[in-house]
Amino acid sequence: ISAEVKTLEAVTVGIVAKLDGEEIEDMRRELLDIAEDGKISPDEEEEFIEVSQALDKLAVSISELRIAKEKLLRKGGVTCGH
Repeated sequence: ISAEVKTLEAVTVGIVAKLDGEEIEDMRRELLDIAEDGKISPDEEEEFIEVSQALDKLAVSISELRIAKEKLLRKGGVTCGH
């Protein structure tokens, strides 16, 4: 997670960019294919690492969104009630 607190807008754009529907569907299929036999075969390792890295990046963005939310809530900047 970045040491600098990002704005809500910057975090949102980052998450939306990572949530491309086709890319998410590809990752879902790849993970299901890999997990099907409960093992990561040598020919699946690179694909598994790539999917894991993409999910790690998404997890970081989600954490940044939580931080931005907490910052806005402390300032009273959220009006939608969430």
